[in-house]
Amino acid sequence: MKAFSLPDITGTGSLQSTATVFGIQSQPCKWWQFSVVANTSSSTMRVGDSTITSTRGQPVGGHSAIGQFSPPIAEDYALYDLKDVYFIVPSGDTASLSYGV
Repeated sequence: MKAFSLPDITGTGSLQSTATVFGIQSQPCKWWQFSVVANTSSSTMRVGDSTITSTRGQPVGGHSAIGQFSPPIAEDYALYDLKDVYFIVPSGDTASLSYGV
């Protein structure tokens, strides 16, 4: 398995997708992980599908904390596709995304 890290994401406070931010059209992977450094105390990063909001989706860190989200490692027959991952990073916060294939 090989690990990759993408450039840090500067939060905008709005819904974004890995496909848009990183230009990922399709990237099957066995695992992925978001890490966030909350530089503000205003809100929490959210990760999920295209329906997440500031109150919906998996919360990650928040309120001047460091947090991470990493779903279970996928089996070879059911890989994750990064193009289907969406996130909201609060304005002023920084997030990182790594994945393995």
